[in-house]
This record gives sequence, C-alpha cells and structure tokens, in this order.
Amino acid sequence: MSAESSSPPLRPSAGYVLVAAGLIAVVLGLTWNRVLPKEVYWSEEQAREFNEAYDAAHSLTSHPPHGPGESHTHDHSHGSDDLEAARQRLLAAEERLNRAKTMHTYTGRIVSIIGAVLAAAGLALLRRGDSGS
Repeated sequence: MSAESSSPPLRPSAGYVLVAAGLIAVVLGLTWNRVLPKEVYWSEEQAREFNEAYDAAHSLTSHPPHGPGESHTHDHSHGSDDLEAARQRLLAAEERLNRAKTMHTYTGRIVSIIGAVLAAAGLALLRRGDSGS
C-alpha cells in the first residue's frame, strides 16, 4: 500500500468525527444551563459573601439620624475608612457576580457556536473528499 492510497480513507473518517463532535457540542451547548447547576458559577458561599458586603455597605451609608438631645461628638474619620473598605468589598463582590452571570449566559452559546464550526468543517472536509473521488 502506498501513502497515497491510505490518505483518502482518513479524510472521510475525520470529516465524520468532526461532524459528530460538532453536533454533540451543539446539543451540549443548547442544554448547558439545564445540565450544569447555577452553583458551578455562583456558590452559596459567594452569595453569602455578597450579601454580607451589601449589608455592610448599606448599614454604613444609612446612619440613623441623631435625636434632639443626643450629641454629635464621635469621630467619623474611622467611619469613612470603614465605608471605603465596605464599598471596595461590595464592588469586588459585584464584579464576581457579574462575571458569574456572564459565564452562565454565554458559555452554552459559545460551546454551540464551536460545535457548529466543527460540524461545518467536517462537512466541508467530507464534501472535498466526495469531489476528489
């Protein structure tokens, strides 16, 4: 057997493999959010951390007003540092939440698109193999 005679059977089988893998990836991508739980992207611990950061920032920004007989003598310089730290913590938690939402929204779509490209490449390979026969 020469190298030329072993090459053509490889092309159709590679084309079939690409088409099959592409179709599997498309189906997987379409069912991605049903197959994987949301906890893959956003855990209970991350949700708790987000809620704690939100509560801390909210409590520092909504001080109760002083009553008419209460003095306003305590130092707020410490409070502004606490508020800034709480805001930074909340911003970091929001960034993680937004990243998780984005991954949850787009991962399945990306897998489906990759699958469609693989299937198209496999079909092109099969078509080229048929036209070469």
